[in-house]
Amino acid sequence: MREVAVVGGGLAGAACAWRLSQAHGVSVTLFDLGRRAPGGRVTTKRLPLQPGASGTLQFDVGAQFFTASDPRVRAVLEHPSLAGCVAPWAPRLAHIDAPSGRLSSAEKERAGGAGDGEGSSSSSPQQPSGGPGFFGCLHQSPGHSGPQLYVGTPSMDALPAAMCASPGVTVRLGTRVAAAELDARGWRLWGGSGGGSGHADDLGSFDGLVLADVLCTRAGSPGYVAPQGEGAAAALAALSAGCDLKPGSLPPVPMFALMMAFRPPQLPALPFDAVSVTAGVGVAWLARDSSKPGRARDDSTECWVALATAPLSQSLLGDRSPSGGLPPQDEEYLEQRAAVLFGALQKDLLEAGLSLPAPVSMRAHRWGSAFVERPLMQPASDGGGGGTTQPVVPALVHAPARLAAVGDWVAGGGTEGAIVSGLAAADALVAGGLPKS
Repeated sequence: MREVAVVGGGLAGAACAWRLSQAHGVSVTLFDLGRRAPGGRVTTKRLPLQPGASGTLQFDVGAQFFTASDPRVRAVLEHPSLAGCVAPWAPRLAHIDAPSGRLSSAEKERAGGAGDGEGSSSSSPQQPSGGPGFFGCLHQSPGHSGPQLYVGTPSMDALPAAMCASPGVTVRLGTRVAAAELDARGWRLWGGSGGGSGHADDLGSFDGLVLADVLCTRAGSPGYVAPQGEGAAAALAALSAGCDLKPGSLPPVPMFALMMAFRPPQLPALPFDAVSVTAGVGVAWLARDSSKPGRARDDSTECWVALATAPLSQSLLGDRSPSGGLPPQDEEYLEQRAAVLFGALQKDLLEAGLSLPAPVSMRAHRWGSAFVERPLMQPASDGGGGGTTQPVVPALVHAPARLAAVGDWVAGGGTEGAIVSGLAAADALVAGGLPKS
């Protein structure tokens, strides 16, 4: 039986594992540092309710939705093996231009037939920093309907979880792949449980290896996979030939999310389910998670998520340790960040004449490496000088060594780019010479 190791259980890794197993009959072992479930930045946080209520609260603190403009992605979302884990989301969308205080509804703008105004932004999903859009902050242009939005049901992590539940896929959570060695027989991996740096445990031998997390390439990070021996080092060099895959080439951009719960009739009626903010003091996106399919609660508690801009997130990180590590996310740290985030959100809403009451529950979530400044295969801007546009390669694949690197950090494209990257790598590895079963 052919067997491939996938390191990283985010959307790209899950899509790659699903495609290898479902379409090609390849056995896959997926390793992920997370201890609860695969999903990476497509995740849902579950928090306890305040006293007096039952159950837990859930918040989509990572990717806010999926789009499916690419037919390959539509085919994935409509595949029978993934039925029931994704549903359309049709929120009331709005936009706040903080400097002017203008609150605009996408529906009203479309009804008015307005054209693209000066300074209006693209209708494609954007990152809080203007990056590749994995977290899905929609900046809606007047007169444009924008893409159809989808969400995981009953939570965003349902899609990667269903992909990883495909027959032939084995998931090893809480496992760090610390080193990889290549010889004539294939790849041998070393690592173990937790975040330790030891290479003592033999994790097995595999015909192919897929690096599905940018941390795999970042020396000193908890997810770094160190090449052992000349074979692995040469394969990695060949994989990155022609691109900038080297230490320091993919600096991480952090992001903070704010989770808030409100009880009726505490929350005033707001004219939107999701709103993007331009040029605010620090918040780029606010969404009512409770408006998404499968999120209704018996007690009518409403859950909201706000995403901070990259500048505010960077300022909230705190001092790094001498080794470069981020401060621990203890209660004091998260409470302080939540207060700052809520204050920034209130200021941005007040510009449009809106405000929120104090939530009954509020917590911050930190993404230390939310995305990269510029995807690996995305050329730097030439200042608008024109020239021929080259097709973007969705994944890096070195067929002779049966080695691939996948994710939106490779070629951008947000959640769609992550899915397409995983699919493309799976197909290329099989076409390029995985041993016959």
